Amino acid sequence: MLPMIVPSSASPVLRDDRAAGLLMGRSTYNSSQSMSEDAFEFMFRRHRRDAILLHRSYPPHCARRTNSKFGGLPRLPDGVEWPRTPNGTPLHFLLQIDCADLPFRSSLPESGVLFFFARDDESLDWDIDRPPEEACRVLHVRAAPPATPLRQPPSDIPPIGGAYRPHGGWRDTLREGENGPSFHVEWPIEPLAMDSWPSWLLEDDAAPGAGDRDAGLAPLSGKRRAPELDLDPARQRRYADALDQRRKDAFARATGMAPPDFRVDEDRQSGRTIFFHAQRGVAAYPQHWATIRYAARLVLRQLAVRPYADPGLVARLPAEAEAWLARAASHDLDTSVCEADRADFRAWLLALRLTGDDSPLSAEAARLVYLSMLATIRCWAGDAERAARIAPEAYETMAAAFSAPNIGGQVSYMLGHPPVVPQLDRPDDPAVCLLTLASEQALGWQWGDIDNCVFWVGTAALAGGDFTGVRAALEG
Repeated sequence: MLPMIVPSSASPVLRDDRAAGLLMGRSTYNSSQSMSEDAFEFMFRRHRRDAILLHRSYPPHCARRTNSKFGGLPRLPDGVEWPRTPNGTPLHFLLQIDCADLPFRSSLPESGVLFFFARDDESLDWDIDRPPEEACRVLHVRAAPPATPLRQPPSDIPPIGGAYRPHGGWRDTLREGENGPSFHVEWPIEPLAMDSWPSWLLEDDAAPGAGDRDAGLAPLSGKRRAPELDLDPARQRRYADALDQRRKDAFARATGMAPPDFRVDEDRQSGRTIFFHAQRGVAAYPQHWATIRYAARLVLRQLAVRPYADPGLVARLPAEAEAWLARAASHDLDTSVCEADRADFRAWLLALRLTGDDSPLSAEAARLVYLSMLATIRCWAGDAERAARIAPEAYETMAAAFSAPNIGGQVSYMLGHPPVVPQLDRPDDPAVCLLTLASEQALGWQWGDIDNCVFWVGTAALAGGDFTGVRAALEG
């Protein structure tokens, strides 16, 4: 099956005055946001902490290439064994971080590459009371330069998500009974310095009269949110609103861009924009046979999971989709679609009306265009040459789907404040939030119920460069 290897992006364009203000170090709030910010300014100053944003530039081929990346295949030297669970099951590769790419000195190693692996199966039952190597491993390899050959996974590695629960990156493009791939989509990472703040009110911040101090370097195991303290729920909500705005500003300052807003009907509007942008020529949809293959697979998947009222159309669509799959199989998937084939495929989409929609392009067809472009961009993100072949207009239209933060305002980062109170704390070795991986549409990653995957390491262990005891947990 077509490997899901991922894209990157062109220089982001600031679209409004608010974004310009963010880049100049100021924020533009409405009056209620301003009041909320002022009320918690003491806490934001007091508990600000440096974090490292794992930024996916968009579009991918415009990213500054580093030796850090999400997914794909690791540049793991031949002499380093691929990590396995105690029962011998190979772990899945998640990402690699070259310490030379880090934006500031910290408790992380100054050189070498960190490789993160985890058991990414259907259950994700990472019990914190069991040995950590049953769920994850972090390897610090001192010599793994960019020229290191890519390492293929072991032949016995299971598909990501297991045989019965493939993950979101490719779930909608799989045939009935077909396994997903054993490696995640690839996307280059540019590590950037970013401010972070606690996700909760801390005990000594329960009232605005708490004293101000420079506690940005307070230990991660310091003051805790205490649920039994009956803190004012309304105050908690106001803090959450103020924090959301503060985090958006921090993301904008770190990346030089304001994340676009994702509309409720983003899929249909974006699909129609892409379809009607160009009727003919090299920038017209579909540009490449890979997009046609994804679209045909999406139709077959949709027919398998959802009933439709028009029995005649439903009866003939599988054969038509299969015919397009066969035509796609006769071409290299990254080659351009000729004008005649493009016209045929566009006519097929225009006739696709499963729910009686009389729009120029039905809602079902528009969503198909959107999802097939989503899959194509994901597939080629890790290959700069292929990613550059996609029309700039398509990248622009799909920006909201790929520009983080896009699911619950979450981003992936290292260090900084954890998304939740540490569960793995020990008085003799307080837990450090080594890595937080967010559920996000761009990579097709979903941790639990759109949660975070958090890697924890002890403070003393991190200071000694010891990653053997790193634990992973799903955190809401």
